[in-house]
Amino acid sequence: MIINEPQAKIVRRIFNDYLDRKGPNRIARELEEEHAPNWNGTAKWYEGSIRKMLSNEKYKGDALLQKTYTVDYLTKKRVENTGQVPRYYVEDNHPAIIDKDMWEAVQLEMERKKVFAENHGFKRVDYGTSDNPFAGKVICGDCSRPLAERFGTPMMIGLEGRYGDVTRSMLRKGKRAATTRTLKIKYSTKFLLMFLMPS
Repeated sequence: MIINEPQAKIVRRIFNDYLDRKGPNRIARELEEEHAPNWNGTAKWYEGSIRKMLSNEKYKGDALLQKTYTVDYLTKKRVENTGQVPRYYVEDNHPAIIDKDMWEAVQLEMERKKVFAENHGFKRVDYGTSDNPFAGKVICGDCSRPLAERFGTPMMIGLEGRYGDVTRSMLRKGKRAATTRTLKIKYSTKFLLMFLMPS
């Protein structure tokens, strides 16, 4: 197996971006905006494809054999193997693009987000790069979704470009999606300090 270095560079970027707190949706969007070619040469990227890449063991040099199997040898139809036939895991099967430590770190972060989402009753947790310590951690009392950071111009919001946290439902569907008011970031920091250091 020979590594295609231009494609490998994009794969490494995807893994690094995820560990830098960029969600699969944002990673896909940025790759499209930069017209970065995918495996088939087009510049079309999807959130689901990014998620599959992040969990694919082949990038760390391993191989899981018989992920699919043939159900009809005449039509050569193959389906996903969910236990119908044995699967075999081969370590160090080919040259790695991602080192094992980074790959494992990504799996741990994906699992952490999955558990967090399950514990709070929503499908998944994703957030973009942010220096906001509350990103993805503050939950709306109405829709049970994590609050997302919203930015704007100083003229629009009067807070030097940073507006605060609003629910993702409000961002997508408008204010009627949740009655929770916008939480200014400076106030969430103040409340946390008051809780940690009561007078």
